[in-house]
Amino acid sequence: MRKYIIPFILLILFNFSCLALGGIVTKPGTHSDWYLNLIKAPWTPPGIVFGLAWFTIGVTFAFLGSYLFRKDKFLFTLYIFSWILNTLWNPFFFMFHWTILAGIDIALLWGVITTILYYTKTQYGWKPAIFALPYFIWLVIATSLNWYIVFAN
Repeated sequence: MRKYIIPFILLILFNFSCLALGGIVTKPGTHSDWYLNLIKAPWTPPGIVFGLAWFTIGVTFAFLGSYLFRKDKFLFTLYIFSWILNTLWNPFFFMFHWTILAGIDIALLWGVITTILYYTKTQYGWKPAIFALPYFIWLVIATSLNWYIVFAN
């Protein structure tokens, strides 16, 4: 158990740093006139759900990352790549309003998380793979929200 604590703590810091960077780069984000005037999907959740989802993802994905760091360098590399894609989505969408590029980015991110989930489950079982499920489920929703905005606006 101890062998996972330091990587877990570092990955918690890394995960929330990526999320914070995305938020800093895209101020005012969901409060901007641009975003408020978009036609959004009817299933767009209230803002608090986004915060709860990302908090859950930040923690559960750190558990998975600390496991992959010790077990599988390839999947851990995908783990880091997923945060790069995640961090890029914010400026694409909120800063530059490049909704199509943001949609491509989030679709790639969904593919990376799906790959991590599949191969972790296949190689190591459901115990570690379950920690990728919140991210996978959230990306199904978030990807649909992004593409709805692309097609409705």
